[in-house]
Amino acid sequence: MSGTINNKWACVPPGNYAYRLAKAAGYDGEESDPLILRHLQQVPSAKLTSVDVLTEEEIFNDVAFVWGPIVEPYDSPSGLITHSLDKLLTTSWSNEIPLILGGTSFEGLLKLPSIKKRPQRIDILNEKPELIVPQDIRLKKTLEECQSLGRQILKMYFDKKDLNIENVLNYLEILSYTRYWIGFQFTIFQRLRYATRSPTYMYRFDFDSPTFNLYRLKYCGREVRGAAHADDVSYLFYCRRAWKLPLDSLEYLTIRRMIGMWTSFANTSNPNCKEIQSSEWTCVSDKQPFAALNISDEVQMLNELPETEKLKFWLSLYNE
Repeated sequence: MSGTINNKWACVPPGNYAYRLAKAAGYDGEESDPLILRHLQQVPSAKLTSVDVLTEEEIFNDVAFVWGPIVEPYDSPSGLITHSLDKLLTTSWSNEIPLILGGTSFEGLLKLPSIKKRPQRIDILNEKPELIVPQDIRLKKTLEECQSLGRQILKMYFDKKDLNIENVLNYLEILSYTRYWIGFQFTIFQRLRYATRSPTYMYRFDFDSPTFNLYRLKYCGREVRGAAHADDVSYLFYCRRAWKLPLDSLEYLTIRRMIGMWTSFANTSNPNCKEIQSSEWTCVSDKQPFAALNISDEVQMLNELPETEKLKFWLSLYNE
């Protein structure tokens, strides 16, 4: 749900982050892993999570955390991840089982609080448009090519609007693709290639409740609308910010639909159930790699995601 190993933030790149984090948290010793670990173990968790050590460039490169999974630099019997994650997918045991994969229609809203806190992340694009280009594409092009491509991308999403915090939603739409949907689609393509005997079901959560999309309400406020990253979780799992809903509400109907699909899938490997009987959820295929079940006020099987054309543009950059 809203993340795969093909999302760049899923794996932390080399960056000496443990040492940098320890220094930011008061460490003044030598660069020794045992000493760094000992210091970090003594730092309160609240302080660890509040320390900001990422540079602006690293943030633009989709480094989301200073801790997390890494590809270990050496192979050993005790090694957990010793090869790049995209290569692991080619022989993964998960290729032998059915899979539900999907995300929300406005994933990028996740970043609204951090962008409001540091609006210069948008302003800097006026001078450095190349930063909007994903890093793995930038590495294959010259600076001039990246600048030209960056201006093309910004024009596509902002048109004639100014690059500033007032038009932050346009910027967040870009992040919906670069940080989420591109990675989702790469996983779909890999599943179609390597999981040929196992169905893959794609969904797009687009239910825009004014009261029950709990993540968006908490972090973006009531004036912002859309299905943000993690908003689908409210309809599958109980949380302390939830309450009893009217049985005739769309929110309650969406909960019934979501639980019906997921429990049916867990039980039978097929998500179709009586709660969505008016629309059959079919798996993706080579002929319809962008097919998805759209979950909104109504549930509808789409041959192509509404984002397909822009997704094709982004994917084409990787094929050049």
